[in-house]
Order: sequence, then structure tokens, then C-alpha cells
Amino acid sequence: WLFMARRMLRIVPAYFLALCTVFFLVPFFLGLYPVPDMARQWPYWFYVSNYFRAGYEPLAGWFGTAHFWSLAVEMQFYLLWPLFVYRLTPRWMWRAGVGLLLLAYTCRAVGAWMDANWTVTVGWLPMRMDGLIIGSLIALAVQEGLSYRSVRKYAILLAVTGFVLAALIAWYDRAGGLLKAKDGFDMVVRVALPGLLSITYGAVLWICLQRNALATLLGGSWFKPLARYSYGLYIIHYLLLPVYLHFFGVPMLMRLTDGSHDAAVYLHFVLASGISVVLAMLSYHLFEVHFLRLKARI
Repeated sequence: WLFMARRMLRIVPAYFLALCTVFFLVPFFLGLYPVPDMARQWPYWFYVSNYFRAGYEPLAGWFGTAHFWSLAVEMQFYLLWPLFVYRLTPRWMWRAGVGLLLLAYTCRAVGAWMDANWTVTVGWLPMRMDGLIIGSLIALAVQEGLSYRSVRKYAILLAVTGFVLAALIAWYDRAGGLLKAKDGFDMVVRVALPGLLSITYGAVLWICLQRNALATLLGGSWFKPLARYSYGLYIIHYLLLPVYLHFFGVPMLMRLTDGSHDAAVYLHFVLASGISVVLAMLSYHLFEVHFLRLKARI
């Protein structure tokens, strides 16, 4: 319960502030669109927007809320996994974790095979809990004192392999399409890619729990501001994407770059990232920090 209380103080206030802004403050003070009816609002307030198609559509064309599916999955997992922790011994927790991993892969494969909409295999808890399960198993391994050296080679191999594959997918701009694939080898990747990324990040986390160069690099003082503002960036960057595209989209910026599409893309990235970082810093220091102080007392 202490973990839940501390976690809620970290993720709930900023999220609810974002919802209040787009559902009430903007309609009332800017009048860009009417206040959305409760049929549109309630899935967000109760962390179930990942199960509704409207949850992946822009709000009145001004704000992107599709990324909140991941926050919904996280919250749902937090409500269910403690039941396993409370009821099971460590040995049975290992078995339950492995079983849930296999269940996630199976559900994702069945969903893809049945031609389920991409929002199902991307955003429903049974299909996307593998990353959270891997993190939980790593916590269990630390708690049980599992030898780092016994799996070090495998962790390094998984981390390197995963990042190489992810880089290739990103380079060829295939990630979004692969998660929506309906046939052929792409559908196999659609099923395997989220699990591969989860295992990759899990391997990196396991490596960083020890004293080594990677842990020193990611634990350095230069990295802390990014970690501090990362949650605000998560909320803001996609929420404001339609606004960014409206005021300084790539076609508009091409006028400033002599028609160069690539230069316009880079300029758009710099502008959008800069604004998002500033807003995330303001959110943290003016709002989030007050709840984090309460978290520190628990």
C-alpha cells in the first residue's frame, strides 16, 4: 500500500491536471471547442481509455490523447499485480510471472490472427502487460538475491540485439506500420516487437543494477534532469502534437528552409522538443513537486 500511495502521488496529479486543461480550461477560456460530454471523458478519469476507440482519436482536433493508453495499462497492472505479491510465495510468483508473459504473447498473437484492430493488440492490458511483468520479475530477482553474473552474458546479448533491431526498424520508419500489420512476416513482428522491446529494456535495467560503465553513464548527474522531467514530457509531447502541427508543421517550416523537407523536419523537432521541455519543467516545479514532497514523507 505504501508503494501504491507513493506511485499515485507521482502519476495521478499531473495526469489529472492535463485532463482538466483539455476537458475544461481550454473550452471555458479559449472556446476552441465545447466541453466534451462525459461519454468521452470518463474512460480517461478511470484509466480505461485504452479499451475505447475514441481514446486513440485527437480531442476536437487540438489535443492528442492516444498515448494515455499506456498510463491506463500501467494503472490497471498496479491494481492487479499486488494481489499476486500478497498471496503467492516467491517461487509461485516466478511461475505466475512467466505464465502471464506467455499469456501476453498468446493474446497478442490470437488478436493479430483474428484481425483485431491495432488498438487492441497495442493497448489492451492482456496484450501489453509483458513489459510490466518483466520489470516485476527483475524486482523479484533483486529481492531474492539472484546472482548477476549467472545471467550477465545473456542480458548483454539481449540488450545489444534488441537495440540493433529497434534501430533498424526506426531507420526504415516501419514501427507504426508494423504494429498495425495484418498479414505476412510483418504480422509476426507485430506480435513479437513489443515483447522484444520489453526484454531489451529489462536487460538494460538488469545491467544497470550493477556497477559498470553503463550504470555510471545512465546514473550520471547529467542524466538526472531528463529523468526528473520525463513524466511531464510523456504527458505533454503527444498531447500538444496537433497544436505543434497546426502552428509550425513541416509544410509550413519548409518555407523557412528553402523547400528542404529534411531541414524542416529537424527544425520542427527542435521547436516541439524545446517547448515540451520548458512546459515539463514548469509542470514539475510549479505543480508536481508539491505532491512529490508528500511522497517523500511516506
